[in-house]
Amino acid sequence: MPLTARVRVLLEMRYEAAKKPKEGWLFPAKTKTGRVESVKSQHRKALKDSKVRAFVLYSLRHTMLTRLGASGANAFDIQKVAGHASALISQRYVHPPAESIKLAFGRLEAYNASASKPVTERIQ
Repeated sequence: MPLTARVRVLLEMRYEAAKKPKEGWLFPAKTKTGRVESVKSQHRKALKDSKVRAFVLYSLRHTMLTRLGASGANAFDIQKVAGHASALISQRYVHPPAESIKLAFGRLEAYNASASKPVTERIQ
């Protein structure tokens, strides 16, 4: 599973704090299965136990997908990561800035220069 370096470090810290278990859950809980079964309830508990202002948990997913789009991922990459049925849904997370569009045309120019002969005659 692809992870950012930041998430990997956080998961490794959690693993270290759990004394490197050979098996079991990284996020154990006092449930029948021994694991966290509801992210919403854990989110509520974490907010209650901290000084963080309440927020909608889904916002984290939206922010990650928006940042993925801003970093240059296309709608098809976002579709794969998000599990969307269609790239049309994923397009809402792609907002290319003007500089990105300039870079895209620069890449197109470079590709065209290497893939075809230069235009030297005037088209009549």
